[in-house]
Amino acid sequence: MAIVNVGIKNQNAGRGRSAKKDVLFLVNGGRYKNLLRLLAFLHLASFLKYFIFVEMLQLTKQRLTAIPQYVLILGLVVLPLVLSTTTLDPVLAPRYTYLGVWLVLLAGGQLMFKSKSLSLFKYTWPFLVFIALEALSLFNANTPSEGWVVLLRDAGLFIFMIVVVRLSQADNSIAVISKAMVLVNAIIGSYGLYQLLTINALMDETRLYEIISTLGHRNLFASALVLTLPFVIFSAWRKKGIWRWMSLVVFVQASFLIFVLESRTVWLAYFAFILSYPIWILVEKLIQYFSPRVWRSLFVALLVMGVSAFSWVYFANERFEGKGQELTSELGLDAENKENFTIDERVMLWKGTLRMIWNEDLGGVGAGNWKIMFPAYGSDIWRARQGMVQFQRPHNDYLWVLSETGILGLAAYLSCFILILFYGLKAVSNHRLDQKQRVMIRLLLSGVLAYLLVAFFSFPRERIFHQVVLYTLFGLLISLNGPAVSSNRYFSKISIVLGLVLGGMVIWVGANWWQGEKVVRKINEARAIGDWKGLLGQYSKVEGNRFYKMDAVSVPLSFYSGLAYLNLEKYPKSQSEFTNAYNLHPNNIHVINNMANIYFLQGEADSALVFYKKALRVSPKYLDGALNLMAAYFNLNQIEEAYAVLRKYEVVFRVDSPNHSGIQSYRLAILKAKKYEILLNENDEQLRNYLEFLTEQQLENLHFESLKQDVTLVEMIREMAYVKL
Repeated sequence: MAIVNVGIKNQNAGRGRSAKKDVLFLVNGGRYKNLLRLLAFLHLASFLKYFIFVEMLQLTKQRLTAIPQYVLILGLVVLPLVLSTTTLDPVLAPRYTYLGVWLVLLAGGQLMFKSKSLSLFKYTWPFLVFIALEALSLFNANTPSEGWVVLLRDAGLFIFMIVVVRLSQADNSIAVISKAMVLVNAIIGSYGLYQLLTINALMDETRLYEIISTLGHRNLFASALVLTLPFVIFSAWRKKGIWRWMSLVVFVQASFLIFVLESRTVWLAYFAFILSYPIWILVEKLIQYFSPRVWRSLFVALLVMGVSAFSWVYFANERFEGKGQELTSELGLDAENKENFTIDERVMLWKGTLRMIWNEDLGGVGAGNWKIMFPAYGSDIWRARQGMVQFQRPHNDYLWVLSETGILGLAAYLSCFILILFYGLKAVSNHRLDQKQRVMIRLLLSGVLAYLLVAFFSFPRERIFHQVVLYTLFGLLISLNGPAVSSNRYFSKISIVLGLVLGGMVIWVGANWWQGEKVVRKINEARAIGDWKGLLGQYSKVEGNRFYKMDAVSVPLSFYSGLAYLNLEKYPKSQSEFTNAYNLHPNNIHVINNMANIYFLQGEADSALVFYKKALRVSPKYLDGALNLMAAYFNLNQIEEAYAVLRKYEVVFRVDSPNHSGIQSYRLAILKAKKYEILLNENDEQLRNYLEFLTEQQLENLHFESLKQDVTLVEMIREMAYVKL
C-alpha cells in the first residue's frame, strides 16, 4: 500500500491574526448608529474648532520661523488619523511612511529658517550608543533587511526628539504641544468610545477586543490614552476657560475607557502614573542631596555590575542543540480561562526568549530578527505548534531589545530612560523654573514611568504612535532642563541634513513596506481560491522589493511563489523559491516542510528526510510534519522507521488532536506494512498463523496495548498469540 502525495501535506501556511485586519471598521450600531456617529463628530468638532481657528491661526501671525512649529503641532494631530485598509496591519506601514514625510518637513523647515544650536550630547549619548549597537547587531542578523526597518525607525525618532527639543525652546511652545496632545487623546478616545457604543461592548465583554480606535489593538489603544495623559492633566490644571473644560472632559473620557477596556497592564500604568507624582517630590530632594559626580559613579558602577552579572550567567549557561523543547509557564493557572491563557502564553514567550538569549550570540540575534529565531525556542507554545501563529514579538520590550542587540544594547537602551529621568528630577529643583514648569516636568516623568510599565508587558516599541509620544516626552524633559546654546552651528546643520537624509530613507523603506503589504493581501486572495498563475503575477510586483521580504506574520514572500510553482508542478523553480524562503527564515516550519516536500517529489529522499526531521526539531509537536515523516519513510519502504515515528507521536496526537483527519489512515497503513514485515521475518508457525487471521481492528488494539505496556509490537503479538493458543 502507498500513501499518495504524502509530502504535500499542510503546504499552505497559516495566516495567524491577519484575518482581523479590518476589525477597525466592523461596527454595527443598529438604529442609533447615525445618532452616535453625529455625536462623535460634534464631540471632536468642538476641539478642532478651538485648536485650528485659535491656536494654529495665532501661530501664523508670528514670524515665518514658526513654520517648523506648525509642522510639528499639525503632525501630532494628524498622526492618529493615518491608517490604511489596504495593508495587513492598518497602521504600521502607513505611520512608518508618515514619520519619514514628517521628518523631511521638520528638517526642511529648520534648514530654511534659523534655529538655536544647542549642546545636547550629555542628554543624548546613550541614544547614539544604542543606535550604533543596533547597527552593529545587523552583522549577527540572519535577515538584515528586517533590521534596517527597525534601525531607520529608531534613528529617525532620535532626530525627531532633537527637533522637539529645539522647537520647544520658543515661547509658549510647550503649552501648544500640550494642547495638540489633548486633541490627539480626544481623537483616539472619541473614536474608541464610538466603537464601544456601536457594538454594545459594555453588555458583551467578549467584544472588547474590537475596541481598538485607530491603534490596531485594544491594549495599545488603552496605553496610548495613558501616555498622553500628562498633557491632558497639565492643560486641565494650567489653562483657563474652554481649554480647561475640554481637557477635563478628555481626562474623564480617557479614564472611563481605560477602566472599561480591562487591560491589566494599562491599569497598572494608570495607577502608577497617578501615584508617582507625589513620589517625584520626595525623590527630587534625594537627587539634590548628593553631587552629580556621586550619581555618575553610582550609575557606572551599577552598569558594570549589571553587564558583568549577565555575562557570568551567559557563559555559565550550558548551550543546547535541541532547541525545540517543551515550554511550560509553571504558573498553575486555569488554561480554560481566557485571561489566564493570555498570561500563561506570555510567560512562555518570555521563557522561550530567555532560552534564545542564553543560546545565541552575546551580541544578540540582530535587530528585527527575534521573530526569525524565536520559533526554534518557542514553537512548543500551544498556538505555535502547528505553525498557524507566528509570534512577532515577546510582549516585553526589554527582553526584545536584549535578545536582538545583546546586553550592551539593553544597557544603552535603559540608560536613555535613566538619564532622562535623572535630569528631569534634577531640573525640578532649578530655581529658574516656575511652578507650571515644575508641574509639567513631574507629569512628563510620570508619563515616562507609565511607558516603562507598559513596555514590560506589551510592545509599544514597535508602534510609531507610542514612540512619537515617548520621544516627545523625552524632548520636552530635555528642553525644560535648559540645554546650553552652542556657539558651533556645524552640529546643528549636520542634524538637519541627517533629518532630511533619514526622512528620505524612511519614506523609501515605508513605501516599499506599504506596497508589499497591499500585494500580499492580493497574494493571499489568489492562494485562497487556488489561482496560482494570478498569485505569481502579484508576486512579480514585489519580487525585487529589498525591504519587504517577509509579510506581517513572518512568512517569506518567496514561500508563496514556491507554493504556486509547486502546484503548477514546476518543481525546479519551486525548489529555488523555497530555498530563498528558507534562507530568509530557516525556522519557519511551513518553509522547512515544503523544502522537504519538493526534495521528496524530485526523488531526493535523503535531503527530504533531513528537512522533515528539522521541522520536528523546530516544533516537536508539529503533527503534519510527523505525518509527513512517517509517510516519507513508508514510501521509501523503511517500515521500521515509519513505525518508530508513529509510536513516538501517538501520545502527542491523542493530547493535541485526537480527531486529526490523517492519523487513522496513516496508522492503519503502517501497521499493515508492519504486520507483513513480521510475517516475512518470523519463523514461528504459531505466531504466523495468529497473524494471518488478525483483523485490522485487532492489530490496532495490539498496537495501543503495546504502547500502554511499553513493549514492542512483536512482543505484544507474540504474547497474545500464545495466550490465544
